[in-house]
Order: sequence, then structure tokens, then C-alpha cells
Amino acid sequence: MVKKLAGGIENETKQTLENLRAILEISGSALNEIVKATIFLTDKNDFEIVNSIYSKYFSGDFPARAAIGVNGLAKNARIEIQQFPPIMIDD
Repeated sequence: MVKKLAGGIENETKQTLENLRAILEISGSALNEIVKATIFLTDKNDFEIVNSIYSKYFSGDFPARAAIGVNGLAKNARIEIQQFPPIMIDD
């Protein structure tokens, strides 16, 4: 089940990644199959904290990634992560 975000950038980052993991697992995928991620932050100064937490959720090569500073996010969140899993093509 996807949980609502908790306060603080550390908790919000962990919960966001846990939510993404749960969604991917339900669809038969996993975080390590992600090919690209875009991280939206309301405070670019939080990047180092987010990056430290983010790195613990992946093994091997990290997906291609961009971090973008924004003026605001839905429900006053501090972070949003958009992830792109690989496209599966049936032969």
C-alpha cells in the first residue's frame, strides 16, 4: 500500500522511494530496473541528503538521473521522484 508522505526531507525521501518500490513490485518490476529518474526538489540544498538516501535503494549502476529545483509540489511535499522503467517489447 502506498503511504502518505511524512514530514522532513529524510522521511519524505525514504517514503517516496518506498512508495515507488511498492508500485514497481505490484507491476512486476523493481527499482534496479529503472532506466531514468527525475527528482524534483523544493529546496536544492536538500540534494546531498536526498542523494545519500537515494543511493541506498540501488545496487550496481544507478539509473540516468536529473535533479530539478521547483517552486512547489502537490500537498506541500519537498520531493517528488518520477521514474521510468524499461519498456518491454514482445517479439
